[in-house]
Amino acid sequence: MPRKTRQLQWHKASRQWCKRHHGKLHYLGKGTPTSGGVGGRLDERYDAALIKWESIKAELDAHDASIQRGRRIEDLQDELRLSNLSRSVAVREQLARLEDGQDLDDHEATTATLNHVRLLAHRASSIDDWQELAKVIGGLDTDEPREPGFNSVAVLVDQFLGEKRLQESSGQRSAGRYTNLLSGLTRFRDWIGGELPVTDICSGTVAAYFRYILDRLAAPDDGIGSTYTAKGYYQVAKQFIRWLAENEHIPSLPANVNSRQLVIGVDDPNPRYLKPEQFRRVLEYSSPRSRLFWLLMVNAAMGQSDISALHPKDINFKRGIITYKRTKLRRRATRKPRTYKLWPETLELLREQGKRTGDHVFLNRNGRPLVRRTIGPDGKPQNSNNITNAWDRAEVHSGVTGYAPRCLRKTGATILRNSLYANKVGIYLQHRNNSIDDHYAADYDDTLDEALSFLRHMLLIKGVRPTILPDVQSL
Repeated sequence: MPRKTRQLQWHKASRQWCKRHHGKLHYLGKGTPTSGGVGGRLDERYDAALIKWESIKAELDAHDASIQRGRRIEDLQDELRLSNLSRSVAVREQLARLEDGQDLDDHEATTATLNHVRLLAHRASSIDDWQELAKVIGGLDTDEPREPGFNSVAVLVDQFLGEKRLQESSGQRSAGRYTNLLSGLTRFRDWIGGELPVTDICSGTVAAYFRYILDRLAAPDDGIGSTYTAKGYYQVAKQFIRWLAENEHIPSLPANVNSRQLVIGVDDPNPRYLKPEQFRRVLEYSSPRSRLFWLLMVNAAMGQSDISALHPKDINFKRGIITYKRTKLRRRATRKPRTYKLWPETLELLREQGKRTGDHVFLNRNGRPLVRRTIGPDGKPQNSNNITNAWDRAEVHSGVTGYAPRCLRKTGATILRNSLYANKVGIYLQHRNNSIDDHYAADYDDTLDEALSFLRHMLLIKGVRPTILPDVQSL
């Protein structure tokens, strides 16, 4: 019969079997010192003590595993609350412990868990991902949703958007700007977790969200298609954090909110514009009403919202001029309306297609403005754009694809930029010139008329030398 190695020790003073485990001595019952010796036969008392020890050891192992799991859960929850980083120090420590095989008895379970954890840690970008990671590492049960508290991110995001919605309904903020805020804060709330108390937002949160945006910008399937969009998301989140500090929802403003180190740069502008022959082809395959829209976008540098909001009083049909202020500038008293001399082609179509009474020169077949951006009762944006629909039809019929209506303003500006009238581009587009010269010198409208005349001949009359347009009254 093979020999068995003695697993228990004999405690001479108490005359019983014992076992030392993690520095503590466990007594297991009376016996004899010769029982269970090397080469000796195990008696019934030793067998009973050994069975008792195996039972105690199973309880101790379960208790140790529970404590260790609780510690891992607490570590991960701290990481969730403080930074939400997908490659944080806490997660690296967790992975290092798992790679060492600590607290995992089965090697196969260790390998399977490691593969799952590595996958989750690589893609972790939101609270949901982190909770799933915590569940895998420590057995955290995240299936039961928690109700957001009064100072949670979800509640205060709704309060912030409610204030901006009030500004939008009173005309102090555009529906488009509100839509941008809604989109940006929805992303921020989903990333950080709606149930998180805002008091946990700190400098680490700002830095983590900055890195998250950069990481998502590098992922083509995430929906952040440009640096302008990424910068907008990041700025909206910082605007919300500033609002929290101003309204004392958080103790203080995180120190790195205004950091110059956490800045998302934007790509160099690369305006898309139509060549003159492409523009003429679009005009050829458009209806008279749509043709008028395209001419106004180039002749008077109008955007889609500007055309939709055009009022009959903005047009002087006798003199053939339009005087208007861009819709995005109408709440700025310091910006003055700009006057544009209409081309004969534009004026002729405007007399045919435009209304001379009412509040709008153009309305759709339902009697509504051509471009409508509103916020519905549910707080979601509602958009309707008849001009974009007309452009889509013109693209199909003309074969000039890959452009948007806004490219027409860029077409006019590009032609002027590369001519003797380059200094008139800002006036043409109604952009603000911050030069100190504006305090001392004004622009003659005649010089813009010359630029518009040049633009007409470049786009509509190929090969004809530009001339100054005469006043329409003399025609």
